[in-house]
Formats: sequence, structure tokens, C-alpha cells
Amino acid sequence: MSIFHTATRALGVAVAVVLFAGCSAAMAPVAPGAQTGAPGSSAKQVPPPLAMRLTNALGLAPVPRRNARASWMSANAKATGPLLYSSNQDFSEIDVYGYKSRKLVGQITSGVVYPYGECADASGNVWVADLEGFDLVEYAHGATKATTQLTDDYGNPIGCSVDPKTGDLAVANFEGSPSGYGGNIVIYRNAAGAGKVYTPASTFLWPPSYDDKDNLFIEGESAVSGDHELFELAKGGKSLTEISLPFTIYFPAGVNWDGKYVDANDQAYEDTDTTGVYRLTISGSTAKLVSQTGYTDTCYDDYVDVVQAVIDGNTYIGGNLFCQDAAKYRIDYWGYSSGGNAREYINGQSNFSDTSYGQALSK
Repeated sequence: MSIFHTATRALGVAVAVVLFAGCSAAMAPVAPGAQTGAPGSSAKQVPPPLAMRLTNALGLAPVPRRNARASWMSANAKATGPLLYSSNQDFSEIDVYGYKSRKLVGQITSGVVYPYGECADASGNVWVADLEGFDLVEYAHGATKATTQLTDDYGNPIGCSVDPKTGDLAVANFEGSPSGYGGNIVIYRNAAGAGKVYTPASTFLWPPSYDDKDNLFIEGESAVSGDHELFELAKGGKSLTEISLPFTIYFPAGVNWDGKYVDANDQAYEDTDTTGVYRLTISGSTAKLVSQTGYTDTCYDDYVDVVQAVIDGNTYIGGNLFCQDAAKYRIDYWGYSSGGNAREYINGQSNFSDTSYGQALSK
């Protein structure tokens, strides 16, 4: 299923139909990015609603509301143990929850415009890929003020991963700048500096992940053929290599490393309105399928759309975009290997339609 045909999958979803009603004409296959001036760059890409719909199988295009509320964090947030960070694009904020308590312990409203994917390093610092802010913003565990901000002059950052051994920060740009048609990978050595760019041919990219051997894996979709692909940037490699898959990815999503396998996630698992994961071993340019699991929910039939998941042991965590209205919006906790319906979930924070595209677990 191509990102240029997300409307088809959303036709059965009443709330999605409302979103599409006013912009169906924009669904033609055109280059998603529009050249525009932006702070820190002479040729930045501002993602219009079309580009945002292309990043998720449901085809949602939230319109960020500039958040005038002050950031806050509860006094005992750091003492609660691991913290779950979740991007809330509708309100230009990061919601922070106690990972075990499932309770809201803070909200970050400064330093981000359109937070999308997130990643955490070994020290518990969380990096946020700001799709419209054109930068990567770092927050220390339990802090509300940014400690580092890296400008991304190469496109619209959709997600990131920190190499646990080297501390390098890998950033995936969904679409690139200045061309705007297809994205790229930028590696910031030791999470600093200007970054080195690796560009596959005209391919939109989703959040990446390092394995335990410094290899980076990314899913993408060809802007020319519509093929869905898995790429590897091997340790010390000079270019991205396409990995041959024994299955079909129907709609790309973030990649995870679960401690043993490379996990290729699919927002349209087995061509359905659910999300699933394929656990892989990689040899050269070929992937071997070890196992796979599908995830369902109860908020709208059994539908699930997770763009970027977090995997912690036998727990699979993600914001379900199908649960987007005030009564049902949630972040789900699934059994990683058992799948099916979520075991627990966190309710959203507003009286409007929150969206949760990316999560990170800060320990």
C-alpha cells in the first residue's frame, strides 16, 4: 500500500473521513514538501497537511496549536523510575508519564513545534525529532528545559536512534532539503556537530534504530515505485543497503532493536487496519523471518495504527492513532510476543484530539 493512497484505508473511519473531507483534492501524488524560508536555513521544508498524512497509515494531519502553557514536571518525577515520553503534535508538547504508574507527571511545551519521533540514550536523555522545527532537541531525564539543540539542515526529521556504544545520534528525515522528494539519514557523531548525510534514491524514511553492533536499520518507501523497503547502514558503511525481505511491508513504520532481533514494524500489518512487527535476523543483504506478531485494540473495532513503538522486554508500547478522540485517545501497552488487545493503556490529556506519534522510554 502506497503512502499516496492512505485515503483508501481511512474511508471506513468516521473521524478520519471528517479530516479528509476538506482536502481530498490534495491527495494527488505530488512532492510533499514546499520550499520555504525558515530560521537557520535558506531552503527548509515545511510539511503541509499532505506530507503529514503520508507518514501514517490512517492519514491523519494534525494542525499544531501553539502552546502558551508553561512546561511543568512533578517534584517526584525523577524518583518514580523510568519515564515514558510521548509526542503530542496537536498541542506542540511532550507528555511525560510514569512508566509504571501510567500517570501524567509532566509536560514539556518549550523548545518544540511539531514533535514526532523520539529516542533515548544510555543516560536517559531524550532526543525529540521536531518535524517542523527542523531540529533535534535533547532533554535530560525529568527536565523541562532543553540541554542541546541540533539544527537539521537536511530535511524534516521524523525519528532518531542513539547508538548505545558510540553515542552517535542517527536522524531520519522523512523528506529531504532542498530537493524535498525523498528523505535521508543524518549521523551526528557523539550527538554533536553538523552531521553526515546518507541519501537513498528518492525514498521517504521512517524512524530508525541501531542494533547492538552499531548497524542502523530504517524502513522507507520509494517515491518513484511505491515499493516498501528496509535499509541498513552498516557499521563503517558509506551508503545504505536495501535488505531483501521474505514478506511485504504494507505501510512503513519505525524500526526497533529488541535486544536480539531487528524489528520491522508495519502500520498496515498483513494489509489490515492493524499494526504488527516482524522479528528478523540479517545476513548480508538478506533478512530471515524469525517470528511475527499483530496488535489490536478495542477503541475502534480492533484497529491499530502505531508509527513508532517502544519495546521494553515483553512490553510493546505505542500511541494508537485510531484512538484519537477525547473519549478514546490512548497509549497502549501490549504483550510484545503475545499481541492481541492491549493489556493496559494511558488515556489522553486534552478535551480535543490529541495525537501520539512517537514514544521514548527514559530509564
